Formats: sequence, structure tokens, C-alpha cells
Amino acid sequence: MRKILITLTILSLLLFAKSDFDLALEAEELFDYKRAAKLYKKACDNRNTTGCLNLGILYEYEKGVEKNNSLAFDLYKKSCKAGNYQGCTNLGFMYESGKGVEQNLFRAFELYRDSCSAKDYKACFNMGNIYARGDVVKAKKSRASELFKLACDNNYSQGCINLGIIYINGNGVEKSTSKAKELFQKACNNKSELGCKYYKMLDK
Repeated sequence: MRKILITLTILSLLLFAKSDFDLALEAEELFDYKRAAKLYKKACDNRNTTGCLNLGILYEYEKGVEKNNSLAFDLYKKSCKAGNYQGCTNLGFMYESGKGVEQNLFRAFELYRDSCSAKDYKACFNMGNIYARGDVVKAKKSRASELFKLACDNNYSQGCINLGIIYINGNGVEKSTSKAKELFQKACNNKSELGCKYYKMLDK
């Protein structure tokens, strides 16, 4: 009977033990980025694709580790290859900006397109910027607006902000200060400081 109780106790401890990834998230919430990096690495080594993604972010933005864009690129690539579309989006940004890899806007666009199709709305926003600028595709303001709206409708605040700016300037849409104000307010409600700033400017 005693052996059974000991076994059950051990099994319950194992069952409710937190993973390296969960512990890393907790460490990051406490701004202990150094500990978070070590735990994300363990999670990544154990094939947790979001662990690889989050570790890449720490290396890209120099949180708890020495800045290393090449390593961030490799980690995003590993995450993306394993099917994590947020990793693909971040990989696309590395290609777009030439961080840790030679700049390749066409490859960035491909990655954004695939990730946007998989409902990663940051990728939709980034693809909208490419359409707005006309970098590797013909500039198409209407398509940019569609992608910013898609991002905004799914609570990606920067999409709301960019769409609001389009309404202020009337780029491919009818000018509408009231619509822009509504979009900036939505971004502000989603805790975007820039959204709040623009909303207050129009609310005077």
C-alpha cells in the first residue's frame, strides 16, 4: 500500500510539473530574460517551435542575451520549418530588413503571404506595407487597405493605425476623419500608445 501511494505521488508530481516553456513564459513575465532564454533554449531543443520563436525574439531584441541577428534568423527559420507561422512571419521580416541575412524582399513577401493565409495577422499587415510601397509587387493601395483591415479586424493594432492614416489621406479610399478616428480608438483600446496618440489628436 505504501509503495502504491509513493508511486501515485510521483506520478502526480510528474503530471502537474510545468514544462520548460511554461517556466520560460513565467520568467519573461517577471522580466527575468536571462532565465527565460535558458528555458526557451531547452524547450526549443525539445522541439517546441514557439520556444524557438521566443528565443529568436530575445536574440533579435537583446533581452537577457547578447544581440545576435544571425542566430535569431536561424531560430525563426527552425520554427518556420516546423510549421510555426509566427516564426515564418518573423523570418520574413529578417529577409525584408536584411537582419542576419542578405535582404530579399521577394522571399519576405512569399513568407508573409503564406503566414497571412494561415491567419497570422501580423503577416497580413506586413504584406499590406509591401503593397503600399510597391517593393516587389505593383503598388496597389486598395490591396494594402484590404490587408490592413484584415489585420485590424483581428485586433492587430498597427493595421488599424495604417488604415486610419489611409482614411485621413484618402489614399485609394474616400477621405473620412470620423472613420480614421474610429480606427485609432480601436487601436487605443487594444493598448496601442500610438493609436491613443492619434485618437487624441483627432478628438480635439
